[in-house]
Amino acid sequence: MGTPSMGALDYGSIREFKFGCDNYQLLLPTYRSARLPQYPIDNIGVQPDIYLDESIPDWIDYAVHYIQE
Repeated sequence: MGTPSMGALDYGSIREFKFGCDNYQLLLPTYRSARLPQYPIDNIGVQPDIYLDESIPDWIDYAVHYIQE
């Protein structure tokens, strides 16, 4: 329940490379998900089974009632 996540699951395990300038750094992922390119998550997010938005004032109360039904 909720809203889509922010994503950020396609690449990970960042490695930092310094190249002599304190103002700049290079960050590269060392991991790429095996589900790419067919099923990306970045920029899409993990979609909830039950979407909740601002029209539902109390998400916890809504979830409790949903589970009890």
